[in-house]
Amino acid sequence: MMRAIWGVTAHQPRRRAITQPCPRCDSLALSRVDGEAYTGCGECDALFSAAELAIGAAAHLVRTAA
Repeated sequence: MMRAIWGVTAHQPRRRAITQPCPRCDSLALSRVDGEAYTGCGECDALFSAAELAIGAAAHLVRTAA
């Protein structure tokens, strides 16, 4: 639906950087396109839902705190 709206309007989706390390490869290459359900990693090409990113963030905090 969002693609149809963007096709009719002058607004284009933007890719936004996510300031969190990738749960799979630990690189800082996560980004999300407006209107997309998943966040992608530019290094390992993995896709993550919001819940998966939350779990990955918690795991990263545990690893760095130890």
